Amino acid sequence: MSQEIACKARVEVAVKHARHVLEAVNPDNLVAPKHVRVSCDLAGDERIRCVIEVGGCPDNAERLLTLRNTIDDLINHMIVAAKTLETA
Repeated sequence: MSQEIACKARVEVAVKHARHVLEAVNPDNLVAPKHVRVSCDLAGDERIRCVIEVGGCPDNAERLLTLRNTIDDLINHMIVAAKTLETA
């Protein structure tokens, strides 16, 4: 991401099987637009922390929506992964 001003959000989620959920949802950033960066890691035995950055956000309402939608997608994917692990 260039040196443009970015919006940044940090999300921490408590979830059983956090390590496995993280492996299922950890983004590789290969297909993300240049102005979007996502990183996730373990924040404890049953916690996942994700940091989402979207460049050019303060000047572009559409990019603010990208931040919100990315957070929503990550949480939904974590829910699906956790439910799948519980039933396996």
